[in-house]
Amino acid sequence: MHSLRTLSASLVLLALPLTAQTTRTFVSAQVGNDANSCVPTAPCRTFGRAISLTLSGGEVIVLDSGGYGKFTVKQAITIQAPAGIYAGCTADTCATVTAALGDTVILRGLIFHGLGVSQSGILFNTGAVLHVENCIINGFGGNGIDANLNASLFVNDTMIRNGGSGGISVGTGVASINRCRIEKNGGTAVLAHDNAHVTASETVAAGNGAAGFDAESSATLALENCISSGNGTGVAVGAGATTRVSNSVVTNNTTGLFTGGGSLLTRVNNMVEGNGDNGSFNGTILAK
Repeated sequence: MHSLRTLSASLVLLALPLTAQTTRTFVSAQVGNDANSCVPTAPCRTFGRAISLTLSGGEVIVLDSGGYGKFTVKQAITIQAPAGIYAGCTADTCATVTAALGDTVILRGLIFHGLGVSQSGILFNTGAVLHVENCIINGFGGNGIDANLNASLFVNDTMIRNGGSGGISVGTGVASINRCRIEKNGGTAVLAHDNAHVTASETVAAGNGAAGFDAESSATLALENCISSGNGTGVAVGAGATTRVSNSVVTNNTTGLFTGGGSLLTRVNNMVEGNGDNGSFNGTILAK
């Protein structure tokens, strides 16, 4: 049934009249229609249609609250909802980014709800840079954000919760995670792997089934002013990986710190207390 609905939606888009692309398009759940030209006075109904009518480097702007469907981004673009507007998607994977190698994609103010299947909320497949700002990603069976490629990921002021797997998974590339809350996911809140370089600051990882923060497979992970609480493991590091921790709190986890052959380094200014087993760092770093 789901495949038939997807096919039907695709056929509808193919049947729509061709319209010239522009740098700025608009969507409305109240009065939008995908047969429109996506201008403010004749907005489109879905993100997918608006994206198809937006030039590379342009913007899709949400005018009012509603659900706007899953979408694939193939070019540099900004998709944004103003504060106070609910711009939602309920699907298996809400956003798939398959942009060109030099493209930057920005997702701002969006709310994604999963259907509990194994797909991720945001799947970053190709592109140069992905910014995720002021978003909520809830209830996906896979990771909230999957970014397993040689690119840059920036996640700011975003909540990822109730996922069946992890919160943010970064492989190969570079990521900066700031002022985020990653809660009640089945796996690890922030996972750096396969030579990725990840920095997290002012970020809370709470109630996750595996680790709050974990570096594996020769990755590096830096934590500044973070909290890891109520997870299986607070901060973990695997063989060949390095994690550096400063000004952070690790508490109420089953295991506070776990070193599986890697380097778990402290600036000697952290609080690691109140865990079932606090564990220990295996090295220090000096303030410079």
